[in-house]
Amino acid sequence: MGDKMINFICTLKDITEIDKFAKLGVFGLIINDPKYSTYVPKYNDIDLINETIEIVHDHNMKLFVRVDAIFYDGELAELALYLKKLIDLKVDGIYFADMAVYQLVKKNEALDKLIYDPETTITNSFDLNSYLQLGVNRCVIAKELTYKKILQLIQSNPTGT
Repeated sequence: MGDKMINFICTLKDITEIDKFAKLGVFGLIINDPKYSTYVPKYNDIDLINETIEIVHDHNMKLFVRVDAIFYDGELAELALYLKKLIDLKVDGIYFADMAVYQLVKKNEALDKLIYDPETTITNSFDLNSYLQLGVNRCVIAKELTYKKILQLIQSNPTGT
């Protein structure tokens, strides 16, 4: 595990910031759509995501989209279309908290795009490994854990990542 490095992922508030982040060596950028995300520093919609992805990839960075709102039955059809668009645009990852997102992305055979980010609930190896066994690519571990506990969780993961 000693040869791994930390990858910085930052929230993109304005498309003009991409060059600055690239010069800093940032691994990836997250953008948010107010309809599908709980945190929206600036309005971003599917058209801006489409415009941004090519620029981000040209700078050898990854583009992630936060789709971490809680969704109700009446919103699922529209959510399914939105997720399909994100997958077709070839975003590098989708941060999510609602398992409806998982089910809809699974139907599109794109589980490798998913990053589970429930904010504070992953605090043990059983939770972490359960989501990874479902096919979720990555999980965000509770920020309240100490560095030592985070290392223990990572080491308990069969893939070690």
